[in-house]
Amino acid sequence: MKIRTQLILTYFCAAVISTAFVSFYSYNKAKQSLLAEKTTALEAITTLKIRSIKEYFEDFNREMSITTDRYIAKNFLPILSSDFEKNSAKRSSARIEIERDMSKILTTQENIEELFFLDKSGTIVYSTDEETEGALIKEIFPILGEESFQKGKISVYSTDIFFDERENHAEFLTAGPVYDFSGNFAGVLIFEVDTTALFSLVQDTTGVGSTGETLIVRLISDAQEKDSLFHRYDPQGKTVLFLNTLRFDPNSSLKRTLLVGGPLGIPAQKSAMGENGSGINLDYREKEALSVWKYFPEKNWGIVTKIDMEEVLTPIYILARTILLFAGLIGVIIFIMSLLFARIIASPINELTETAKKIGRGDLSITYSPKLLSLKNEIGTFAQVFMKSIADLKDLQENLEKKVEERTLVLKEKEEALSKELKNAERANKLMVGRELEMVKLKKQIAECKNKGNIK
Repeated sequence: MKIRTQLILTYFCAAVISTAFVSFYSYNKAKQSLLAEKTTALEAITTLKIRSIKEYFEDFNREMSITTDRYIAKNFLPILSSDFEKNSAKRSSARIEIERDMSKILTTQENIEELFFLDKSGTIVYSTDEETEGALIKEIFPILGEESFQKGKISVYSTDIFFDERENHAEFLTAGPVYDFSGNFAGVLIFEVDTTALFSLVQDTTGVGSTGETLIVRLISDAQEKDSLFHRYDPQGKTVLFLNTLRFDPNSSLKRTLLVGGPLGIPAQKSAMGENGSGINLDYREKEALSVWKYFPEKNWGIVTKIDMEEVLTPIYILARTILLFAGLIGVIIFIMSLLFARIIASPINELTETAKKIGRGDLSITYSPKLLSLKNEIGTFAQVFMKSIADLKDLQENLEKKVEERTLVLKEKEEALSKELKNAERANKLMVGRELEMVKLKKQIAECKNKGNIK
């Protein structure tokens, strides 16, 4: 792989990995911050809802205390209780007085549907619905009528929310004792209260977007049997009952339930069992939701405020898309910059590589571009050193040729001198050999002469 390709891949990979890490870290931090911020907002909303619910019931308790202490109640309830003959003039007069005063309460308190005055036995002696007069309260409200009467004799008391089949909606009863001017117990006043205003208060979606809502739940014993215990709170119950109308289920009030221990509505289950907390769970629609839940001990209710995670994370999804867009743009820019930087770095190296190849072929006719030699980095230094080495090599090559020529000339001269000496030696040798031959010949003649006696 060429160094340019290696450089491009190195730069690109390093930049992409760094960008991916920063993007992932930024995304997670933004997500955590958003979830923390949303959880805090839901906690504030839940706390505000609980405070509003407390004030709602406190208002009815105050209204009950004020009404039971009114002159009309103290004066005329004993009359109605002692003289229940409908055609009695005394009773009719008392009823008219009560009717006039109670109509003011119904006008100012729109949530109160009906008023009932009960005598000491629980018989209705006055009602804004005259047809119920003379009946026992438990006959009108089989589920909680008797309970409200018995506890209302002691102090102001509000029942659990229940479904009234007569009115076909959810409501509750608020009861309080009435005493005559002598301080003797005279009977019980009961308000029949529609929960529309309460549920409107709870179901206010301010701050929870298009999928958020607040739930009111409680534990009950058995959600399947509609007997006298059907709507009662049961601390050992294994069923969670939704009290208010749900945003995505208009027919859910006092009808929809969840089994404790099931996978859905964990916040509803925990809050109904007395726990407080927050987290991400599947809601009753099997949607993943961010929830905050709190226990409301005054009513044994669980209060849950939740919002779909899809909506919670919408800003994060937008951020993620933006990050991906910019990451892609940065990736393109990085790739282009990698090509540019790789070319800037690889070009001098390639030039040096070509130089090395020429030297390998014995070609020393090499010149570098001034730009390469002027680089203020390691490559520029290497090029300068390389250029000096080539110059030294050229000088060495030129000097070597000159010395070879000089040595050749000297050797030639020595060879000629030697050849001349050899010729002289050969001539001398020939002379010496001729002389030796003459001497041998002379000696031979002398010997012959001696043999002939010519010489003594």
